[in-house]
Amino acid sequence: MAAWTDADWPSRSKSFAVPIGKFQSDVLRALAAQRSPDSYIAGGVAINREGPRFSDDIDIFHDSEARLESAAKDDTAALTAAGYSVTWESVREGKRDSTVARGGDAMPLEWVTDAAFRFFPTQPDELFGYVLHPVDLAANKASAAADRRVPREDAESFVAKLPSDAVGVIFMDGEKPVQPDVNALDKYQRNPGAVRGFWPSSPEISRAMLESCGKPKP
Repeated sequence: MAAWTDADWPSRSKSFAVPIGKFQSDVLRALAAQRSPDSYIAGGVAINREGPRFSDDIDIFHDSEARLESAAKDDTAALTAAGYSVTWESVREGKRDSTVARGGDAMPLEWVTDAAFRFFPTQPDELFGYVLHPVDLAANKASAAADRRVPREDAESFVAKLPSDAVGVIFMDGEKPVQPDVNALDKYQRNPGAVRGFWPSSPEISRAMLESCGKPKP
């Protein structure tokens, strides 16, 4: 792997105030046009795009092995055309690992498969092209952190208060996902998730979405 020399790019052993460096941002923009609802950015770079924690790679998620394979091929062609080199580190079912380099800078780039089941559809994004919805990013992060003692105890305490049919869903207050008041669950809309995600429907959600688009209320 080439040395990490970009002045805006931290070493892998240090934290950094800005989570997305210039080189990483350039690579993301070179790949943005290749993204789609079934080939999207997730993982640390999406979670920490405006937070203090630095993520030194890019993870591109896919709904199937076939989509992963086609995306890796097309992305490699797009990066090569933009003047980057792509060195393959490993190729196996469900994952492709590579190193992307240009002008003395380098970073890991991974293509992986992921379950198509999620709470919300992936979202178009100027920098990422398409990105996993923040709620699904948080759900994935929570699953990865499940073995951390204090968060797990807090979650178990909350879940213990929920009826069995309310476990594993996202509660919506209008258009916003929220942590519900366990004593007033009936006032929320429930989103149980679906293949590729979906937006639950209600008069309040429809009104909020129309208002956000600048359209008159129904």
